[in-house]
Amino acid sequence: MADATILIVEDEEKMRRLFDLVLRPEGYHLLQADSGEAALKLLEEGGVDLVLTDLQMAKVSGLEVLEHVTKDYPELPVVIITGYGTVKSAVEAVKKGAFDYISKPVDNDELKIVIRRALEMRRLTQEHRGLSQELRERFWSAARAERARSSWPGRSTMPARAPAAPWSRSTARRSPNCC
Repeated sequence: MADATILIVEDEEKMRRLFDLVLRPEGYHLLQADSGEAALKLLEEGGVDLVLTDLQMAKVSGLEVLEHVTKDYPELPVVIITGYGTVKSAVEAVKKGAFDYISKPVDNDELKIVIRRALEMRRLTQEHRGLSQELRERFWSAARAERARSSWPGRSTMPARAPAAPWSRSTARRSPNCC
């Protein structure tokens, strides 16, 4: 996803320039916000594929940006970057939904790898959602067609609920071969 759009949320101009120098040559489109408030406005406009945010910022912190993103844009990966990294803050960020947590000074190669992984996970999640929707639509259209065929005279009707799959939990509990 080299054409992905990354929202960089960093209050230090020097760090925003550094991220620009590292990520733009990789083919990413970059949006930059100098505060959490500006980031929230940019998110509302849409088109963002990943958020890269500093943890410590005035007014709206990186954790608040993270909470907003996980609530309103659950598929959007957030990578937290901080110069004040502790194990406690890293654990808190990951518990709140951060994809990853990177301490400053940022290793450029590590940053590129983390971003690639986050975007790949997002792509796979979107693909999974699309395939699941397609399967649901195919199943229900096939079930409707079967119901229509079985409602002809002389045929039994399809049960209202499909039987449990052979691999379901309830089947596993009843199986004598189950541990």
